[in-house]
Amino acid sequence: MKTRFVRLGLLCICLALSWAAEAANADLSSFTKDGNIVYENGALTLKQSEGSEQIFFNAPSALDDFTASESDRWSVENGKAVVVSKSGESRIPDGGEYSLTLTRNVSKVEFDYEVSTEPDYDFFRFYVDGELAESYSGQKTGRIAKNLAKGNHIFKWVFQKDECGRSNSDTVRIGTITFNSGAVETGTATGVIDFEKVAVWNSLQVSSSGNVQVQVVSSNDPTTPTTDWQNFASGLEGRYLHIKLEFNGFGSKVTGITYDAAQEGTPPTVTFVGLQERYASSPQLTIQLTDPSGFSNDSKVDVVRPGTNITFTPTVTNPAADKRVFSFNPSLTAPGFYTIEVTAIDGLENSNVEARTFFLGGDLALEPSFVIVPKDSGAKQGFQVSAKVGSNRQTLAAADLAGLTTVGEAGFGRFDRQGGAIYFTANGQTGVGTLTVTLLDMTAKARISTGTGLAVRIREWDSLSYPVTVYTPGGIQIAQLPAQRDVFLWDGLADYGAQTGKQGLPGLYLFKSANGASKKEVLAQAPVKTNLTAKVAVDTGQKLVSFGSGTTPFDFGDVVYASAYIGQGSKTLGWLGTKVVKDGAALPSWKWDETYDYSPTSGDVFAYVRLVTAGGQVAVSQGAKIGTVTAPLALKQLSFTQSIWQDVYENGLLKEDQDWKYDYEAGRLISKEGKNGQGTFTYAYDFEGRLTRIDLNGQMQWNASYDGDGRKVKETNFSQDREETTFFVYDKDERLAYQKSVIKDKNGQETEKETVYPAAEESK
Repeated sequence: MKTRFVRLGLLCICLALSWAAEAANADLSSFTKDGNIVYENGALTLKQSEGSEQIFFNAPSALDDFTASESDRWSVENGKAVVVSKSGESRIPDGGEYSLTLTRNVSKVEFDYEVSTEPDYDFFRFYVDGELAESYSGQKTGRIAKNLAKGNHIFKWVFQKDECGRSNSDTVRIGTITFNSGAVETGTATGVIDFEKVAVWNSLQVSSSGNVQVQVVSSNDPTTPTTDWQNFASGLEGRYLHIKLEFNGFGSKVTGITYDAAQEGTPPTVTFVGLQERYASSPQLTIQLTDPSGFSNDSKVDVVRPGTNITFTPTVTNPAADKRVFSFNPSLTAPGFYTIEVTAIDGLENSNVEARTFFLGGDLALEPSFVIVPKDSGAKQGFQVSAKVGSNRQTLAAADLAGLTTVGEAGFGRFDRQGGAIYFTANGQTGVGTLTVTLLDMTAKARISTGTGLAVRIREWDSLSYPVTVYTPGGIQIAQLPAQRDVFLWDGLADYGAQTGKQGLPGLYLFKSANGASKKEVLAQAPVKTNLTAKVAVDTGQKLVSFGSGTTPFDFGDVVYASAYIGQGSKTLGWLGTKVVKDGAALPSWKWDETYDYSPTSGDVFAYVRLVTAGGQVAVSQGAKIGTVTAPLALKQLSFTQSIWQDVYENGLLKEDQDWKYDYEAGRLISKEGKNGQGTFTYAYDFEGRLTRIDLNGQMQWNASYDGDGRKVKETNFSQDREETTFFVYDKDERLAYQKSVIKDKNGQETEKETVYPAAEESK
């Protein structure tokens, strides 16, 4: 018998024949072990002997034992050794190699590491006795453990940068280093694999590190033989495969044994009987298995979704030896794509795995169905897609939207998707558009407006089954709204046709559904509001984002809907959803699964709540800080209170906004007082109501004169360094014919500018 010792980082022993499609893993815990072998964490390992040392990076002195290539670039931070820039530098220079070197008489080294570098260009490398042991680049954390021959070893940790560029945190970190020393030991472990109805075993693979000798015997005897051990022979017949592992090196480890055997017969067939593409409720499922060899009771049916695994024991409606029909009705409540996985195993252990996918859910819906978004470039609104199972409607997961088709019809913004949400982003233009989504044979739509204005809402009227027609106070039909839970009419949201421009009239509007139900509601002028305070809190234990009143009363009766999202500056990381705020009902909360549509960058991450009022006003509250992105993201339970300003109106006139207070007389603005040190503007008018003068803190800023026909003939603008007076002359057709401006600078020097306009006949 020939014995072979092989020392590799990963020992792979593959016997002569190729692997079959299905392989199995030996249970290492069942191996018979001598006193020097232990089974821990899924591995067979020799016991370690005495002797260890740990280096904790809890003070700068922890670096004293190391030889550093540039000692002033290595520092100790938060229990780790880290490469940092020198004083006065903005970054770690490119093209350098920053290393720590240490010599120890040991047989094992272990430490944690964090790498945050420019991917594929800047590297963290670990050397043992001048040979590269590990190398990483990009964003990575982990632990390195190396078993060594006992004796002196030189260890070197290196951060190597290329000649240009950086990304991520641009550094590496090394955690506590543990050294172990001990004597070389030996040990033996044996195990038995029962193939049952096997004709011949084909191949064997052993994953190990260190010095491990592997021998095998194939027989029909379940007891471990004491003779006839062979080195890696294949094609041996027998029900049992015996494996013998002999360890003769400190720290030797076997992490897995994989084997394969040829079985008699052919795999059984799997047929999905009458499986549909989509079900509105829990389906009746039938699966048929066929095989002349009969079936093992290990055959099973799994119904799976991302993050779940629901195993059913179906009713066997045809237990014949060569045919088995599984019929069952799984209790599924959440909408989305499900996969049926059938594992068919016959009496000879031949197996076949087949899978089919179906969608559970009835009609599709977009939430919210109507929204108003500020027209400002970058203003964003998210939408969730939901489906109905029976009477229960739930939001679809991101994985369910892989086949979703999205079409946006709006020239005032763009529609796009990230993760499980659909977003509309405004571009500065005012307009109205439609978002349409399609999944399988289902379609849902939502209307988006970047206008502002008045709104009316039907409360406590669910028109989800019927479309709604809207009539003005004068009886003119102005809108045809799709069926929806909460009925809203926004000024500028509906298609008013010839009545465009008249929809903003306050008054009593009629809402009428196709089933004959009707209700009247008032389209009110923008309501009077005061400074509001809201509070957003994040409970990371339950992963909830909640929204509630703050330290001062919040009039939620005027809030039409609220959205919650996770963001970082102007970047939206994940949209949590938009919900209607109903009068008298509990304020909404949102579940958060700690996943993001975008990858966050370094910096603080917040929860936000976005409010929209019946007056068309939009306010965003930066709420709870949920963490700071470093490596990794650390979540914190915090609460934050933020003032949300809503403009104050009185009799349709703006009285106060976030920056100014306004005063009126006979409907005309007579003063504007700044709230942030801008001063006070006053306005004067003539008997005809024409503006004649504007003062700032009592100093004239602008004045104008008019002739008997009401035409402006003179205008003067005053500033700190100049005075500009303009004269206007009109022709017989009352068209502006001539204009002259006299500009006087702070030194009294004058310049003139004249403009002559063509006569009416000349301009034809």
